[in-house]
Amino acid sequence: MLIKKEDKRVTKTKRDLRNALTGLLKVKPYSKITVCDICEEAVVNRMTFYKHYMDKNDLLYDMFDFARLSANELDTLKNSEGKCEDIINCILPILKQIVSECVDKKGIIKSMYENESDVIGDVIYKSVHSIAVQIFSVYMARYKCKYDEALICEFLTGGVTKVLTTYASTKEDYPKDKFVSDVINVCEIIIRSEIFDQE
Repeated sequence: MLIKKEDKRVTKTKRDLRNALTGLLKVKPYSKITVCDICEEAVVNRMTFYKHYMDKNDLLYDMFDFARLSANELDTLKNSEGKCEDIINCILPILKQIVSECVDKKGIIKSMYENESDVIGDVIYKSVHSIAVQIFSVYMARYKCKYDEALICEFLTGGVTKVLTTYASTKEDYPKDKFVSDVINVCEIIIRSEIFDQE
């Protein structure tokens, strides 16, 4: 599947809007930030904002859009015709991308978690769930799951989301590289477990 290239101006505008929201979150709670604030910070007019996003929530979801950030890895996974081991080797970089992205956005997550934990938890959950559904659809097409796919997907999504938000909001002494490594190792153990009938 070829991914349509986004116009460079659109890419820049979206990046400027994401950066503006990131900057604003450092100085005021998300609930107090308006679309006007974001546009002023990004030096973009409101019409341009609404051309790309429905509202500030839509922009926030875009900041944590793991499917967009992992598009190449997801394509590799979808096109993989290999054995279970090959599929797992496609999944792990996607998980690492998600965890690393959240670690890099730790300040935003922490700030929002303190003031609007339901908002940031929901954003991360939906984005992780979107990736999990795509991963499971590929995995399930080749390997039989011993349990209900939706149940496993919800379980893993909820666990990853909680770990990421808890790390960002409370774990000051947990080194980034160790955290990323630990989460990936735990995920790998689960993926390689007896949940699936593997070759």
